[in-house]
Amino acid sequence: REEEVDEVVLAADRPALLFAAKFIPRKRAKDLVKAAQVLRSQTKQAFTVVLAGSGELEAELRGMVEEIMQSEGAAAPAGASS
Repeated sequence: REEEVDEVVLAADRPALLFAAKFIPRKRAKDLVKAAQVLRSQTKQAFTVVLAGSGELEAELRGMVEEIMQSEGAAAPAGASS
């Protein structure tokens, strides 16, 4: 089975949050994305969120992240394009 693998480069000077699980409702990855958006708006501390996995919510999560990045004028994250 072929798998898409994206290389993630993390900055040494910023914290990173890693979500590594299936993208299914009970794992609540959407809650993490929403929480990261709130945290980003309330702090000056830069941080990175890495979502690693696949599943039924993958397209929805990609859409959420792309929408957030566009609203902030940031570049698309690694693996954001389908």
